[in-house]
Amino acid sequence: MREIDGLRRQTERKSAQWRDWSVSELSAISIGMKHDPIPFELAPEDIAAIERAREDVAAGRVIPHEEVAKWLATWGTPNETPMPAEWLR
Repeated sequence: MREIDGLRRQTERKSAQWRDWSVSELSAISIGMKHDPIPFELAPEDIAAIERAREDVAAGRVIPHEEVAKWLATWGTPNETPMPAEWLR
């Protein structure tokens, strides 16, 4: 348990340092933080692309994880393959 607490404290310190905050500030902000579901503006074409993707998922037009993982495993190897064209249909 001490190792976990030590790791948590170390992570908090690094996170606070990265933001140029104290650990106390980070804790106070984290406790009271409310997350905005979309913290930035999306362009209309991005919103449309997200909607099309949701429709594809709802219709079952998805690539199984195993197939994607197999393809990604070829990246950076002499046997690297391009993305299958049928995935873009």
